[in-house]
Formats: sequence, structure tokens, C-alpha cells
Amino acid sequence: MKNLTKTEVRELFFATHPQFKDEKKRGKTHNEYSTDCRTSFSIFIDTLHRNEEISDKQADSLILG
Repeated sequence: MKNLTKTEVRELFFATHPQFKDEKKRGKTHNEYSTDCRTSFSIFIDTLHRNEEISDKQADSLILG
């Protein structure tokens, strides 16, 4: 299992989902992102977890904001 930080996971998400690059802003809360972005992030986290790239704890606690 890789030991990715929260920041690295978020950076990886936006790097692999360029359609949301305009939404990426510091200080934004999770609910300030579009529904499509939040849903894609949840699927992204689930995929990382299923591939054992992040821990159970990280999968339960990672949010966009």
C-alpha cells in the first residue's frame, strides 16, 4: 500500500480529472464543489481504496475541501 498524503490524493484527482481544474481552489469546502466533482472524487477515492493505494482510514476521511 502506498502512503499518499491527503494533498497528494487531491493533486492526483485533479491531474486525472482535468474537467474540474477550474473548480480547484484553496479554502473551498467540500460542499462548495459541484455535484459532479464531488461524485467523481468519491468514485476516485473508492477506486484507490479497492486497489489498496490508500488505507481504510484515508478512504473514510478524505474530502475535497
